[in-house]
Amino acid sequence: MFTEVLDDIKKDTETLIDNSEEMLIEKKIARIDREWMIESQQYQLKGNKSSTYHPESSNGIIEGVGGVFAIVFGIVWVIGAASMGAPGIFPLFGLVFIGIAIFQMMANSNTIDSYQSAKSRYLSERSRLLSELEENKNKITLQ
Repeated sequence: MFTEVLDDIKKDTETLIDNSEEMLIEKKIARIDREWMIESQQYQLKGNKSSTYHPESSNGIIEGVGGVFAIVFGIVWVIGAASMGAPGIFPLFGLVFIGIAIFQMMANSNTIDSYQSAKSRYLSERSRLLSELEENKNKITLQ
């Protein structure tokens, strides 16, 4: 009779340990989800009407095309201003325009790369924890 009670206590203890491991993994998943919500906010860009969005590769392509148009406009401006004999400040304005367009394209590309890298790390860690949770549940089921 005592051995049966001890066996029941042992089984209950093992179940509690397995459940506590499962809760610990779920807590880790919740923590990295919260951390990602906070971290992802630093990558948000402002859109129209004070809306925000996360940078994606498709946004980078669209912004890259806009940057190329801005550079072409700056080149046309410089050539046009120089060919008309405008004072030196006018062609320089075109060069400044080109410089700003190039800087903006590089900054956007950097932001997209940083966001994609951080998102990939987050998803990888989350996937690992979900796999660990699934393995733990399977282990509990088999017992």
